[in-house]
Formats: sequence, structure tokens, C-alpha cells
Amino acid sequence: MKRLKDSLKLGRRVVDVVECIRNPKRVKARKPHTCDVCGKSIAKGEEYVSATYKHDDVYTWRECDRCAPYVFEMCKEYADFAHCGYTSDDLVEYMRESHPDVLEEWRTANGFDTGWGNEK
Repeated sequence: MKRLKDSLKLGRRVVDVVECIRNPKRVKARKPHTCDVCGKSIAKGEEYVSATYKHDDVYTWRECDRCAPYVFEMCKEYADFAHCGYTSDDLVEYMRESHPDVLEEWRTANGFDTGWGNEK
């Protein structure tokens, strides 16, 4: 996280401009999806946040309720993320630094992409 903090302080974070096509809103899944932030399965009928963006191509970004509070916390601490975007790798690094116990719980949870967050 120190590397990330230093990069943000020095303005070295390279972020492409992403255009918001449809603002984030809560929706109920009509079919199974995967959270784009943490990799958790989103079951049919489960509520999550969905938004549509354009960065080269148009895509839908899905965020589950499990990781949403940690994303909010990360964006509050690093305002650059809230304005310029973040990736799942950014959240992994933040969780490893700030909430390693939760990261380990997610990594081993049923239905969780076990490849995410394994890097040391």
C-alpha cells in the first residue's frame, strides 16, 4: 500500500478517462453475474450496484454488497479512485494493507474466485 500511497502523492497514477454512460444504481440480478471488484458470484435475485461505462468499449460494471463498503472506504481514503476509477487489483492491495483478515476470508469463501488476492 505504501507504493500506492506514494504513487498517488506524486501524481504517478496513470488513469485513462472513463465515460459514465449509466450512473451506478441498485438492481436485482435477473441472472447470475460476477462482481467485477472482488470476483464473488452474484446470484439471481441478489441486489448489487450496476453502472455502464465507456473505455474503448461500452461495458457494465457490477459491484456486490460484500465489497461495496470496502470500495467506499478505499475511495474515501484515496479520493483519486473516486474520480478516476479503480481496479480489482487496487482493492486487493488496499484490503491486504487495511483488512487482511477479511481478504483471507473472501479468498477462501464458497463461491469466491480463489485466484483473486493470492498474490503476495
